[in-house]
Amino acid sequence: MADLLKAFQELGDSGWELWLAGIGVLEEEAKRIEGVRCLGFIQPDELPGILSQCGAGILPSMKEPWGVVLHEYVASGLPVIVSDNCGATESFLRIGYNGWQFEAGNNTSLLTALTKLVACQENELIVMGERSRSLAMQITPEIWARTLLSVAES
Repeated sequence: MADLLKAFQELGDSGWELWLAGIGVLEEEAKRIEGVRCLGFIQPDELPGILSQCGAGILPSMKEPWGVVLHEYVASGLPVIVSDNCGATESFLRIGYNGWQFEAGNNTSLLTALTKLVACQENELIVMGERSRSLAMQITPEIWARTLLSVAES
């Protein structure tokens, strides 16, 4: 998260806000940064309403074996920026198609991805969001249930 805050500050006045969900040790620092909005802990039923107001989803994890929130971002039709340490990228990210990947812990790499995002026109972001939604449909509850049943049967 520290890398994301630093990269967002270095981005300068992009016209974008950075919304942070959750609580943590950097919350007070984040509140002091112009353009950062700390939402605190979000109940699961509140997430769709919040994501519907966002222009992109960012997952800056240093280590993320899967990353359920990435699936939530793409299912919500958002372009994404995701660290290379997120296991779900194989399913839900196509670089340049629906978002960008950055090297975890590399602030320059994250800043480059943020710069690409904010340089997009609104229509480009909409198309990327539609692409995200189509990638999200690769794993639905029905598909997952069929997969589990086929494993159990074999």
